[in-house]
Amino acid sequence: MNINLDSIITLNDKIIVIVNQISLSLLILLVGFIIGKLVDKFSLLLIRNSSFRKIKIFSRDFNTEKIIPKLLSYVIYIASLIFALSYSGILNTVIFIILIIFALTMIVSVFYSIKESFPNFVASIRLRRNPNFRLRRKIQVNGILGEISEITYSEIKITTESGDEIYVPCKVLLSREYKLLK
Repeated sequence: MNINLDSIITLNDKIIVIVNQISLSLLILLVGFIIGKLVDKFSLLLIRNSSFRKIKIFSRDFNTEKIIPKLLSYVIYIASLIFALSYSGILNTVIFIILIIFALTMIVSVFYSIKESFPNFVASIRLRRNPNFRLRRKIQVNGILGEISEITYSEIKITTESGDEIYVPCKVLLSREYKLLK
């Protein structure tokens, strides 16, 4: 058996480089998480000792004791993660995988929303074709008596005599018995 000494040394060097990259990437992550936790605690201490505890944005009060320390620490966590992935050489691959997952999630969401809204759209067209089904008409659905106050492409708004507004999806209205009254 003829084993080439150069190939063993090259393989050993590659293994050492990979182990060094992984260990330094883990060290970068560890240091980043420690710095992030220290920034979290230090900024919380600074905010508690200042008059900057609450701020008002768009007429809403925000508690800066909770928001700012967490925001700063998460920025440091994400920066250390990006730096560690970049150092290990897999940042582009991870970003590509995240983008693929995001795109697939968006595609599934669009198809699901179409699947949910298309039957309502078709049912609303069928209801609109009925000349007796119109605004201000009395209707009784599942024992609820009211007046049709709005017809949209997804639902029917029924206002009861007590002033309650009930929204009934068009496909549900077609699948149940309803009675139009005079």
